[in-house]
Parts: sequence; C-alpha cells; structure tokens
Amino acid sequence: MGVAGDCCDASGDTYPGQAGWFDTANGCGGFDYDCSDTAVTRYPFTASCESVGAACTGSDGWVGAVPPCGATGSYQTGCFAVSCGAGCWTCGTNTSPRTQACR
Repeated sequence: MGVAGDCCDASGDTYPGQAGWFDTANGCGGFDYDCSDTAVTRYPFTASCESVGAACTGSDGWVGAVPPCGATGSYQTGCFAVSCGAGCWTCGTNTSPRTQACR
C-alpha cells in the first residue's frame, strides 16, 4: 500500500517529498520517486579537467555524457597535476564506475 498522494502504489518508497536517491526503477517501472512528474538526476554534470601551467583545475562529474537514471558510467572525482618530466606537466583524474541515481 502506498502513502496518501503517492504516484506509485506498488512502491512504498515513492511519495511526494521523497528526498532519497535510487538507482533502480520503482515498482511502477520509473524513477519518479518524489511524484514530481519528472525523474531528477542526482549527478547532472559532466566533468572537466584542464592544465593551468604546473597545476590543474576542474570539476567532478561524468566523463562524457550524463547517463540516464539507473545506467552506469565513469564518474570523475578529482583533477590533479602530474609531472611528466623536467618542466612537463599533465593532468590526472580519479575516475570510478557509478550508477546514476534519481528521484
């Protein structure tokens, strides 16, 4: 049984105001866990990493396109300078698989 005003009686986790994030579809086959009529992605941004002299600057996010709810992609957390020899610098990143969560 669902909560009053919910949009999916087949899932007790699906109701207005749901603040949790989910990487699998609810009992009704969708990712609209907060009953907003739209599945909101937890991680909506792509990553960046660029060299600025002997330093690197960037932002966390998906490498490539932002995957849809429930799909797995490569997620970057970190952008750092790596020496490649005398006076040579390149940027390195920390990446790992992550599944897009939504609500």
